[in-house]
Amino acid sequence: MIQFVWDSAFKRKYKKVIVSHPEWKERFAESVMLFSENPYHRN
Repeated sequence: MIQFVWDSAFKRKYKKVIVSHPEWKERFAESVMLFSENPYHRN
C-alpha cells in the first residue's frame, strides 16, 4: 500500500476546487484509494 503526503499548497488548491465542484470529492477519494491499493491498475 502506498501512503500519501500532501503539502500545504496541494491542500489549499484541493479545498478551492472542492468548493467549486463538490461532486469531485468522492471521485477523487475513490481514485486515491484505488491507486494506493494498486498503482498499476488501468481502466
